[in-house]
Amino acid sequence: MLFITIPGKINTNHRPRATARGGKVRTYKDAGYRKYLEHVRSSGVLGLVSSQLAADGSLISTWRRDLRYSVVIVVHEPDRRSRDLDNFAKPVLDGLTGVVWFDDRQIDDLHIRRGPVSSLNPNVFVSVEVIK
Repeated sequence: MLFITIPGKINTNHRPRATARGGKVRTYKDAGYRKYLEHVRSSGVLGLVSSQLAADGSLISTWRRDLRYSVVIVVHEPDRRSRDLDNFAKPVLDGLTGVVWFDDRQIDDLHIRRGPVSSLNPNVFVSVEVIK
């Protein structure tokens, strides 16, 4: 089992943007979301024991590609404002892709819940278990 703590408030602004250039439409994620993904990736790598890491700094290159995962995400929000719980999963799963698993399609069991409000230390706690 693997445990990762991602410090800070979660960025759930992941609506794709679109531009048209030369008659072709290009979609992209905004800079804030991309920055949050990098924060999740670096937190994920820091959360791994050095013996679990491959030479490239990832865990996945040491694991088989056919593994399946069970993931639990616990979000400790900074305040009691109303937020959609389902929006928390996407940035966390996207950020850990390439660090913990090859693709988030490998996740067969996903649970998301709110933890206690933590105004001084908002964070996201992720536990990952290989189930197959």
